[in-house]
Amino acid sequence: MDVSKHNEVKYESNDKAIKCKIEHFTFHGLEELNDACEITMKKRRLNNKNPIHLSIAIYQLAKLRMLQFYYDCIDFYFDRSDFRYQEMDTDSAYIAFSCEKPFQDCIKPELREHFQEHNYDWFPRDYNTKVAKFDHRTPGLFKDEWSGDAMVSLSSKNYICYLPDESYKVKVSAKGV
Repeated sequence: MDVSKHNEVKYESNDKAIKCKIEHFTFHGLEELNDACEITMKKRRLNNKNPIHLSIAIYQLAKLRMLQFYYDCIDFYFDRSDFRYQEMDTDSAYIAFSCEKPFQDCIKPELREHFQEHNYDWFPRDYNTKVAKFDHRTPGLFKDEWSGDAMVSLSSKNYICYLPDESYKVKVSAKGV
């Protein structure tokens, strides 16, 4: 859990104490109340709950799973002329396919049966609502969160995906801007 954004909130009504808190290096914000002030201070010391090596291991496993998905699923089952990777992150991939239903129509004909047997290694089970709810939050399984016709990407985490039709559905990301 990221505790770096946690704040301490203090209430003061004494002008001298308020001035002292405002001048302190951990001061973050001030809100005036009726006869007092609510002062927000950044925490001076942080006690991280996750050891750094655990966080790094999880991050490395996420990167490994994304590469396995590319090489062992997409590159294996699809012809390279049928897809193009647009963008990839540790938790998402944007892929342009040459057909409307890629996981039904674009799979190499000789591997369709193999894909049906191993489909649930990559995607949540969908044949039953009970197992679908369980698999929905299983780490390492992929799902199609958004489908569109066009994508404009300026850089990592700065993109827009849209459907240029009458509904004009849009997905936008502008992190860090």
